[in-house]
Amino acid sequence: MNKIKLYLSVFILGFTMADAQVLSYDFYTFRLNNMFNVNPAYAGKGDGLNAVLSAQSQNKGVAFANKNLMLGVYSKVSKKQALGGRLISDTRGAFQILKADVSYAYIAKILDESSLTFGLSAGILNNNMLVNRIENYESLDQTDPTLNRSYYNTTQFSAGAGLLYNYKNLDVSVSLPHMLTTNEPLNGYLHGAVFYTIKAGNDFKVTPWLCYQNIPVTKSVTSLNLKTMYKDVIWVQAGYQTNRSVSAMLGVKIENLSLGYGFRFNNKDFRTVSSGSHEVTLALKLPQRGKTLGSSPISDNASLNEIIARLDKLSKEAVTAKNKENIKAELEKIKLLLQKAEVDNSSPEKAQEVSKQLLLIDEKLKMIEKNLLNEN
Repeated sequence: MNKIKLYLSVFILGFTMADAQVLSYDFYTFRLNNMFNVNPAYAGKGDGLNAVLSAQSQNKGVAFANKNLMLGVYSKVSKKQALGGRLISDTRGAFQILKADVSYAYIAKILDESSLTFGLSAGILNNNMLVNRIENYESLDQTDPTLNRSYYNTTQFSAGAGLLYNYKNLDVSVSLPHMLTTNEPLNGYLHGAVFYTIKAGNDFKVTPWLCYQNIPVTKSVTSLNLKTMYKDVIWVQAGYQTNRSVSAMLGVKIENLSLGYGFRFNNKDFRTVSSGSHEVTLALKLPQRGKTLGSSPISDNASLNEIIARLDKLSKEAVTAKNKENIKAELEKIKLLLQKAEVDNSSPEKAQEVSKQLLLIDEKLKMIEKNLLNEN
């Protein structure tokens, strides 16, 4: 009995030292495109209504294996402002944390091609000790003050902040996700990430990105990841962390729905007791009201394939008196983007491919213009 109490006390001590930080360092590596969970400034990235559901299981096989669920929703409410909200459940053995907060982001344009977004989050953080989840719970002395649940059940105010800088294909993110918690000193946990997307021909995009986590109490972690996307539909990613673990991920995007799966291989110290960590993310993006099906933004350096895909959606949309002006506006936008589109004429084969793409674009433009003329 004394041995059980000792193990429990040590675990509780570790939990108390980490306090709100337990929610959760390693979940903030975000292998599957869920940066909103670590930086409230990401509420202002992209258009439309964005919803993401993320589930992760860490260190399966360990008695106090970690499970984390996150549901987040965010959207711009104007050109310069965005709102979001999150629900998080983080369970580790007998301990559970529930967090609910709202996020606000303000987008400041610096130049035509760059912006700086400020983000704040605030909400409640509830800690619980679920005694019946302790191994051999039936053998414990229920009168033991160590099991006094009221001592470990608390509800506190928590807040975080973040910055997101964007310049063309470069994103730089810095955030303090757990900056402030009631009755606690300022939390020094810092998350930083740098993303840079490179176009490789007309079909591929390659994004190397670096992530750094300054973690109080335990060691800080740096991660290097490389993501490759094919035609904005299928992507794969590989990563390495300085804790000597590696990860592999893959995902698919179909229309407005994205699905991703990732697996982290533990380092040799953990490999004998755990098979690793799994993560699944489901994301949904809904276009803004009043916009046509093809009206989500294209980057200023859109590829010809991206323009073809947008024109294809627009050509399938029935023209009515209500949406006619929106379709015209979208068509003009695409024509402007076509003038800036990146083309690769570095070889005869590439030049021939570009020629075919331009012919297809011309056909679709004529089709849409014909549909507009025929609308009664």
